[in-house]
Amino acid sequence: MGMTDDKPLVEYPRLGETVFQQVGNWQVVMRYREWFEGDSSGPISVQIMAGGDVTQADLDMGIGPSVVRQIDFRKAAEDRRKQAQARPESAGRTFEDITKERADERAKILHVLLPYGITDEYLAVLAQAYIVLVDSGESAVTKRLSEITGRAPETIRAHLKMARKHDLLTSTPGRAGGQLTEKAKGKIGKVNSVKGAEMYAELLARRR
Repeated sequence: MGMTDDKPLVEYPRLGETVFQQVGNWQVVMRYREWFEGDSSGPISVQIMAGGDVTQADLDMGIGPSVVRQIDFRKAAEDRRKQAQARPESAGRTFEDITKERADERAKILHVLLPYGITDEYLAVLAQAYIVLVDSGESAVTKRLSEITGRAPETIRAHLKMARKHDLLTSTPGRAGGQLTEKAKGKIGKVNSVKGAEMYAELLARRR
């Protein structure tokens, strides 16, 4: 998932719908990010594998350009939309809704981690919440993070500065936001859900 030094690290989106297609004797599996109203993005991964009717000739020839050209991305996009809209929680959901859900989830995780001090895990999740809010167009990011954590805005600024110092958050001169580093992603991997954060907090409590 890492990039070269001159390119920003990317944070992969949360997976949403999975669409299947049959192309000849090959099975195609397309995975998309979480759907929202008006989203027309393509799949974030495409997997082609032998289907149940695959022949020895198919396997000998393997997957070539002719197989890839037969993938119907337009139909897959429509199938994805129908699949998402069939779920009550997805129908009518906007990009802003998804952003708010992510920010709210980060807030819950931060509340679990806060009593255990300024750990790298806390700083990484704070940095992630910061990026989510910046990308959503939030006009008062520090104030919002202050409300989420119950910490003063000055404290939040100090913690974000600490996250950068600990190599958890990159910075671009003159611009808000940044990217999570690979180190931050490793830290977040331990606490990437409320349940995960609670389990990690229990471990910290036992070490005290």
